[in-house]
Amino acid sequence: MTGDKRLAGRAIALMDDPANSVEVSAVSVWEVAVKHSLSRRGKPGVPFSGTDFLGEVRRVGIEPFGVTAEHVAALDRVPLHHRDPFDRLLIAQATQESMHLLTHDAQLGRYGDFVIVV
Repeated sequence: MTGDKRLAGRAIALMDDPANSVEVSAVSVWEVAVKHSLSRRGKPGVPFSGTDFLGEVRRVGIEPFGVTAEHVAALDRVPLHHRDPFDRLLIAQATQESMHLLTHDAQLGRYGDFVIVV
């Protein structure tokens, strides 16, 4: 959304490839909203709101998918390689839904080949 140059070319290529579907979890919207709220209180965060993020996601034709009780229960099987609760729930969702997770966080790569670190 911000045109950040840190977004890897590989990530853009994967998202633009018509062979891939791009999904956005409600967890990501939640994380943006929380981190934006923190930035308004003087802590590092994100420069746009959860509302803005959700609007942009929908503008490009993606309807975020929700969190189910099964996703939450799958946290029982997610090793503690990473303590961020948002990332852990994204890992649980990806495993439950047989999806790949695209991230720049190299620590998440420890969860397996379904995590694509760019």
